[in-house]
Amino acid sequence: MPSPPRMHLDKKHNSLSSNPREESGVIWLNAEKSYPGGDGARIERLPNFRMRTTGWAKILRAENWDVPAAASINYALPETLCASDDRVQIPNTALFPYKCIARLYITGRSGDRWVGTGFFVSPRCVITNGHVVFPDRDWALEIEVVPGQCGELAPFGSQVSQEFRCVEGWTAGPVGDPDYDYGAVILPDTTLYSRIRAHFGFAVHNDPVILNNSGYPGDKPFGTQWYNAGPVVHQTHRRFQYMIDSAGAQSGSPVWVPDGRDRVAVGIQGYGGCPNFAIRCTEDVALNWANWSRA
Repeated sequence: MPSPPRMHLDKKHNSLSSNPREESGVIWLNAEKSYPGGDGARIERLPNFRMRTTGWAKILRAENWDVPAAASINYALPETLCASDDRVQIPNTALFPYKCIARLYITGRSGDRWVGTGFFVSPRCVITNGHVVFPDRDWALEIEVVPGQCGELAPFGSQVSQEFRCVEGWTAGPVGDPDYDYGAVILPDTTLYSRIRAHFGFAVHNDPVILNNSGYPGDKPFGTQWYNAGPVVHQTHRRFQYMIDSAGAQSGSPVWVPDGRDRVAVGIQGYGGCPNFAIRCTEDVALNWANWSRA
């Protein structure tokens, strides 16, 4: 079956970052602990969240996930809980930045369905993993974007797209390179964005102390968004590794740091393993995101 006509691949090249969006009313809380390389960090003020730094891995296998309302949806890639689960649910997904994070419903060319996570970086561009827009070594048929979903509620509605972006580092060959596992959903127009009126900035960030993450894990109640944060325990040119908990369907969610009152994405949650890891927003990644954001 031929691919949809509006798919685009971008080659690996150098890049620039974009300017983050400003929004007022952001509240940050200093972490209780300090970590090597910094004076602690600012994390989101959320009830009952306590940051943990280390621990053993607990891998959730797909057959053990209890998501009755999504029984027809497959979860493709296992991710990992590190020691005790210290994630907290986002109580109000209509607030910034959580409204900029979307649950994605992916329909493959065979008719199979998956779920994932993505985040807005411009009025029409939703960043996510490459394996979301290009699953099973082929383009997705369509993806429905639901920003700020909260259980059965979609406070901003949704929009369906058949226009995607990805890089050849993920699409080339029989197996994609995890270090290039990123892509984007390009929405047909700005109708959906006009309801949330906010998005993440993004930038290359070489020395983060603490990273924030929120997304839609498949092991929690249907359609609920969950947050965690933690220090980087190791990094390579293409990866941030951390003990931040994640589960299947949370891949594609933003990994961010504060910049004043803005939220700046510096990576995308991708894979488990404890440490779990994010694909970093390097210079070439940032340039692709900036180009895709102009759609």
